[in-house]
Formats: sequence, C-alpha cells, structure tokens
Amino acid sequence: MRRRNEPLITRPKWLCPALSWMHLPLRPTVMDLLVPIEMSFGAKLRREEFPWRAVEVDAADFTAGELHEWVCSQLRTLGKPVPFSSWHRIQRILAHLTGFEPRLVCRASYIQRDLRFFECR
Repeated sequence: MRRRNEPLITRPKWLCPALSWMHLPLRPTVMDLLVPIEMSFGAKLRREEFPWRAVEVDAADFTAGELHEWVCSQLRTLGKPVPFSSWHRIQRILAHLTGFEPRLVCRASYIQRDLRFFECR
C-alpha cells in the first residue's frame, strides 16, 4: 500500500547519480543558432553549407550582418522570398539567444567576440 505523498512510479536510486551530468552547463552550438532562424523563416536551411562551422571550436568568428546575408542567400537559393523584416528577425533571435537588447545587436556585431554566444551560459 502506498502512502499519500508517495509517487505512483518510483524511480530507482541509481538513476539520480547517473543523470547528474545533465545539470552541467552545455556550450551552445551552431544548431542552437540555426534552429530558431529556420523556425522564424519557415525554411529548412542547408546546414552543411554553413560557412562558419569551425566556430564550434573557436576557430572563426562572424558578424550578425554576415549571418543575415547567408540566410538571405539560402532563402533565394530555395526559391523563397526574402521578407522585408529579415534583419529584424535575425536581430531579435540573436538578442533572445544572447540576452542582449535587440537595439544593441547591429550588423557589425561579432557573434563570439561582441555577443559572446558560444560561451557557456
């Protein structure tokens, strides 16, 4: 018979220590940047053509304007129209992911150096 506050399904005692690594802060990756962009524009971008894949190992840095130009070129390649608000969408996504205000994200802002996106959060 179970007590009043006891859960219906009890977890094994070994499960807690085994999953303790899940609480460690993880480094953001390029995927954390591309998925919100794909959702905002409603298009599946070709991730293998992302020119800054080496950013995950801190080998390169790129600006928000370069990211915007790449997204626009991908949309044109896919035959989709580039929305008038495309820069504001990129700006809003970067601001949300980095914690900066949207007005502080400009085309010359470097993703790593200025916005500190690929650092541990």
